[in-house]
Amino acid sequence: MAIPAEAAARLETAFARFESELARTAAEPGVDEVHDVRVSIRRLEQALDVFARWLPARESGRTVARLRTVLDRAGEVRDRDIALELISSLELTVAPAVPEALRGERENSSRRLSAAAKKLIDAKAAAAWMERLRLGRREQTAALGSLASALLPLLARDFIASGAKLAERGKSRRRLHRFRVAGKRFRYTMELFSDLYPAAIAERVATVRKVQTSLGDLQDCVATRRLLREAGVAGDVMEPLRREEKKRLASFRALWPQLFDDNAAREWRRFLKHPERRAPARKRAR
Repeated sequence: MAIPAEAAARLETAFARFESELARTAAEPGVDEVHDVRVSIRRLEQALDVFARWLPARESGRTVARLRTVLDRAGEVRDRDIALELISSLELTVAPAVPEALRGERENSSRRLSAAAKKLIDAKAAAAWMERLRLGRREQTAALGSLASALLPLLARDFIASGAKLAERGKSRRRLHRFRVAGKRFRYTMELFSDLYPAAIAERVATVRKVQTSLGDLQDCVATRRLLREAGVAGDVMEPLRREEKKRLASFRALWPQLFDDNAAREWRRFLKHPERRAPARKRAR
């Protein structure tokens, strides 16, 4: 099956961004590089999912599995970076051996990440994946507008309904994390189709990003508590971390109604139902 040319172009852009971030990470897996390669992988995964109907399922699944290997390696590094940052900023009274061990784990994880990245680069993996996904077999068809119109309103409905429930009474860290991941998928899908919508879609992307950031701050505390428990840190030592976690949960609950009122779901669906309504470019005055 041929893929619409516009969809193939978006996938090629996502692959190019991943390749670029992968090269940076292979050379120096610092804090920013690790963050950026994780984002590029999640964007690419979402593009593969959105355009799955035009891709060979088996090859798409294999590509995602290879991407996940790098994502998991990068996650190991990032968790240690965040833990070290929170130990310092919250002034947790842990034994000196704890941050020392985390730094050692970080170094080992970063070496594994760099090695995985270099292996993919040396194998020219991205180019091979694009070939196996048959991105060269494309057709000129206006399919993306109808896809955006069908997909985005449903994502908006589910995102807003779930967020409202969690902001009101959600306590499960696992559910909050799953909702954060769903928010990323929603946001990246909006960005995939942003050129089909009026410029105001940028404000909606920014709104979802604010929710992600708030829940990401919460998840940082959760991940750090897990690492410290594994390191044998006593519960009372982690009390400042627990207080910070509750504070960040309260911040999410306060933020949600500021961003989404009772009419938000209907209004978002109405906006996203109608792509390809960009205002025409204005002529310059002479």
